[in-house]
Amino acid sequence: EQEQEQEQEKEVEVDDYEKADYSREDEEQIPWELGLLLNESADQVINAEKGPFWMWKDFTVARRGKTPEPLAGYSEEMLLSRNFFTRSWAISGQQRRLRNLICLLEWKTCKKIEFYNDPKLNGELSKEDDSCLVSAFESLDVDDSGHLDDDEATHLLDILDLDTYHSLDPYRNAEGNFDLPSLKKAITSYDAIPREKNRKYIVITLSEAEALRAYSHALKTKNNNDVPAFALRNLSRWAEDLEYPSKSDKNMDKISLLANTDTFIQGASIPQAKLTCAALRFADIELEPSKKSIHLLKRAFINDSPENRRLWWETIRACRRRSLRAWEQTALAAFLGDANPQATLGTSTAKKVEAHATLARLATALAAHSLSPLDCFDTFDIDGDGTLTLAELSGGLKWLLSRAPPAQVLALARYLDTNGDNLISRSEFDAALKPIMSRLPSSSSSSSSQALPSGKPTLDLKTFHQSVSPTSESDKDNNKLSQDSIRKVSISIQPFYQFDHVWDSRGCLTQEIFSVWQPVVDMGPLAPKNKLYIPIGFYGSDNLNKPKKSPRPKIIQLEAPGNLFGRSSINDELPILLDVCFPPPIGYHRIFEASGRKNFYVWKPDPPETFIAMGIVATTDDAPPPLETIRCVPKSFTTLSNKAKFMWEPQGSQGSLWRVGRLGLLAVSESKTNPPEQIYDLLPDISISDAIAQIQANQQSSPVVLHGGKSTAF
Repeated sequence: EQEQEQEQEKEVEVDDYEKADYSREDEEQIPWELGLLLNESADQVINAEKGPFWMWKDFTVARRGKTPEPLAGYSEEMLLSRNFFTRSWAISGQQRRLRNLICLLEWKTCKKIEFYNDPKLNGELSKEDDSCLVSAFESLDVDDSGHLDDDEATHLLDILDLDTYHSLDPYRNAEGNFDLPSLKKAITSYDAIPREKNRKYIVITLSEAEALRAYSHALKTKNNNDVPAFALRNLSRWAEDLEYPSKSDKNMDKISLLANTDTFIQGASIPQAKLTCAALRFADIELEPSKKSIHLLKRAFINDSPENRRLWWETIRACRRRSLRAWEQTALAAFLGDANPQATLGTSTAKKVEAHATLARLATALAAHSLSPLDCFDTFDIDGDGTLTLAELSGGLKWLLSRAPPAQVLALARYLDTNGDNLISRSEFDAALKPIMSRLPSSSSSSSSQALPSGKPTLDLKTFHQSVSPTSESDKDNNKLSQDSIRKVSISIQPFYQFDHVWDSRGCLTQEIFSVWQPVVDMGPLAPKNKLYIPIGFYGSDNLNKPKKSPRPKIIQLEAPGNLFGRSSINDELPILLDVCFPPPIGYHRIFEASGRKNFYVWKPDPPETFIAMGIVATTDDAPPPLETIRCVPKSFTTLSNKAKFMWEPQGSQGSLWRVGRLGLLAVSESKTNPPEQIYDLLPDISISDAIAQIQANQQSSPVVLHGGKSTAF
């Protein structure tokens, strides 16, 4: 256990952590009598003035003279030893370095087994949860029967990141299936997690664990009436085994046991165990909990406001050797930053539902054409390399389904890409589609060469390939970006004046006025056809007017010579060049927020490989902006810069806004005194030819070719 603690501390020391003057007074271990664990009246032991244990729901620590409110979400069964942390330390306001949560004492206070349901875990589904449930149900009900079978119902729980706590059998309808009302009832009953009243989970120190382990062996020979019922567990191993149970160990009660007495009674509720692990790992500052753990945390701490959750968590983290990475960049963002704490389903439910809906449509189309998933994969795999890129998936879905919006394609691609390599393998594609197709009455797992059911259209694979890749030399000439066009198109940095108001600081309780503006690049039908403006970020102003002061905001412009308002081959290729050389980001992550008359959120774009996101995007709601809001630039176009000017800082915020680079883009920094860490600026000499050459070199491919009149860039 000591070696494990040392290894954990070494691992977390890779990232910087908060350094402070921590008090070390009164840290000696205070012995307590083992006979206290024989007291069936646990309240007398826990609530005693000098008792060895106290409750996590009363736990808090001090930081810089401030002590946050404890979290009410911790149940009365979750305790901690006074040797682990003394209650008087929090009251005194002294800042202490917290130990890692390693060992857990599971104490059965009496032989009687009593279960109860925590009232705060009961209740109706919120509107958001209900909407997600309906979407998930409809995406799985591909035959429009109005009900799901056993596999589909279990799959629905997985989509929503819910655990199957008990059998679904009591919730079947008269036909033996599951309709929407019955599943709603089942899910709300899942949220009423059964808890065993006489089973306590106590975080203890390593010294206490050593002593209790020795006692557990010595007590094997004692009369059972004189032996307390307890077990010792390794918390991290217990959480891991509950999340991913071993196939060889069917008895969930015996996992991760370090020691136990003969009188210890197995049989704790698995939901209670999972909830306990999730809550304690949250206190141990686990930065990347699973989606199901996030759901459990949302249910447990439903009555704690997101503001108090964050304050409590950040205060605890400051007392540990933990990375100072912003919580918005971790999986905890779905829990700590939840604007609607009553919405408790899984963290990325909406995205998963969107992916499953597209997957269900694809499965239905394949069944209609008697295609297997692997037939479909081979059809979409244009270059035959055994993997699907985002472009190949997008082209295939648009052809087969007629309508496949980019957001749906991206959600499906991320869902299919289980190993995170940004490619979809045959096995990933087959594993996702097979379960859905097996439940379709018209599905067929055989090859597409079999006879098709009468009345159903056939899918001509040759026609599909011709639609997404040119086959003749003349086709290639017509669909290729000509080198002549590339040479004629110029790229320049131009002053810009067209903006839409996004947000301003009125109502923020700050004296400084500040406003945020989005560039308007769509100039309408009368705009010159030979020019395109490329938005690469948002802009700020130190007043309520559009940003016009020196330095004037600038933007990237593509321009073709000749015909200004009519069609020409070069003008038609400008949007193609835009997609190839300046693709949109693949996603966003939130890095800053403030409030005023409206909420204010700042998003950092996630650029494709070999591209740079130079600016940021701002919104007034907490939903990520559309991908096409901003464009990324080739990495070869950029250089690092130190040009930055402070603009505004909200009161009490841990961030500030700056104007950076020669384009005057808006950026975010951690403080008023320190500019953003990485500022990118454009090189003085850039050309489309250089960009195309660099992209080709990075992709190790032939010249950029259009497929079906559209760019392969996604």
